[in-house]
Amino acid sequence: VRKGVSRRLPPNSHHPQQRSGGIRSQTLSKDAPSKEVDPVTKRMLSARLLKINELKNALSELRLHADELQRENRLLRQMQLRQEKALHRYNDTESEISQLLSRHNNETHVLRERLRRSQENQRTAERSLRETDAQLQRCRSQLQKLQQLADDQNLGEREELSRKLTYTQGKLQESERRVK
Repeated sequence: VRKGVSRRLPPNSHHPQQRSGGIRSQTLSKDAPSKEVDPVTKRMLSARLLKINELKNALSELRLHADELQRENRLLRQMQLRQEKALHRYNDTESEISQLLSRHNNETHVLRERLRRSQENQRTAERSLRETDAQLQRCRSQLQKLQQLADDQNLGEREELSRKLTYTQGKLQESERRVK
C-alpha cells in the first residue's frame, strides 16, 4: 500500500470471486485476519523504531567511549608505574633527584588530573548509558502498546467487513428473487 492510497475497491467494481459466481463464507474471512494498519499508526511505529535505533546507536557509541576511557586509564596507570620505576633508578644520583622529583610531581599531578577527568567522564557516560537504557525500555513498552492497539483495530475492521458482506449477500439474494 502506497502512502495515501487505499486498498478498498471502488463501489462499481466486483470482487474476483463474485464475478466467477463463488461467494466467500464468513468463517474464511475470520481465519484470515487483515494485517492492514492505518498510515498514522504506521508512521508512529516507524518513528518509534527509528528512535529505538537511534538510541541503540547512541548506546553503542557510549559503550565504545567507556571502553576507550578504560584503556586510557590503564595506559595512564602503566605510565605512572614506569615513571615511578625510573625515579627509583635515578635515586642514587643526588644532583638530579630534585629535578626528577619536581618533574615527577608535575607529571603525577597532570596524570591524576587526567585520571580524575577521565573517571568523571566515565561516570557521566555510565549515567547517560543507564538513562538511555531506561528510555529504550520505555520506547519498547510503548511500541508493544501501539502494536497491541494496531492489532485491536484490525478486529474492528474485520467486524465491519463481515457486516458489509452480510449486507451485500442480502442485497444479492433480494436481487435474485426479483429476477426470478
